Amino acid sequence: MSNIDKEDLAALSEKMDWSLFDQVFASGEAGMRKPNLDVFHHVLQDIKLTPEHVAFVDDKKENVLAAETLGIKALIFDHSTLNNLQTMLNGQVAKGCKYMYSNAKNFDSVTESGVIVADNFSQLLILEAMQDPWVSTQ
Repeated sequence: MSNIDKEDLAALSEKMDWSLFDQVFASGEAGMRKPNLDVFHHVLQDIKLTPEHVAFVDDKKENVLAAETLGIKALIFDHSTLNNLQTMLNGQVAKGCKYMYSNAKNFDSVTESGVIVADNFSQLLILEAMQDPWVSTQ
């Protein structure tokens, strides 16, 4: 989401490759600007994610604070942004999720008598408890 009018967005689009982004939201097209909370609600509704599943980076503190009031993980853009994003996205919880996804259907339970039971139910319970978006949408 950028606070940019339609004309400037059109001019910038001629010079910029937007393929880096899945979607671009411009205030001129949305009819609202950051830090108005309606902007964030608009984007969240459009991308079909809840605030806790979104990371937001902006160069203006008031925009970051607005995002945080909704529960969005937000960072002010500066020299440490890349490291902070890597920490946020590759922390222990993220590593655990990656492990569970890469080992899907390979989680077995072993009873006290040594019987092995194929078990993916516990994996789904863990992911649901973590409010994983894949569990609630699939």
